Amino acid sequence: MKLVLIKHARPEIDPTVPAKEWSLSQAGQHQSLALGKALKRELQPDALFCSTESKAVETAQGIGQVLGLDAQVCQGLHEQSRATAPFFEDQRQWRQAVEAGFARPNEAIYGEESFGDAAARFAQAIESLGIEDRCAAVVAHGTVISLFAQRMASVDALEMWRRLTLPSWVVMEANPWRVLDVQCGPWQDA
Repeated sequence: MKLVLIKHARPEIDPTVPAKEWSLSQAGQHQSLALGKALKRELQPDALFCSTESKAVETAQGIGQVLGLDAQVCQGLHEQSRATAPFFEDQRQWRQAVEAGFARPNEAIYGEESFGDAAARFAQAIESLGIEDRCAAVVAHGTVISLFAQRMASVDALEMWRRLTLPSWVVMEANPWRVLDVQCGPWQDA
């Protein structure tokens, strides 16, 4: 099994709306199409899944348009739950809050779900997809992708999180789990 974990394309950031409800920006819409072309050229996934969050659904729709696949929206693939966390105008403060979550994964430091709980939920959702003999693409979010890679392949989750761009992908293989490749955008040419 090959698993392509895709961090969604660039959203339109609106501090008055929870991040889980953000839609793609115009640039993000173009990125999703370009990302689909890159996936078609390099990996040819035969299944496409995404989280329930708008920015992931819209990214998957753009990818699916290019690949000729319908995205299956799945519970459990969403980002670490942080609807109650403050919006940080200062990127440095936001990074510090997320880094604190990685440093103390068993505590709900940033939002209402600990990073450890998010990792377990995401891993269970991936397992439930039934993709044993496929090359499956899953559009999700940077924190849970990084936590999954750490949980399954012992990579440094914080380092991976810092590396992932909007959008990017991590290719993993099972039995045993390992990271084969990490590709970071910009994928701007649709």
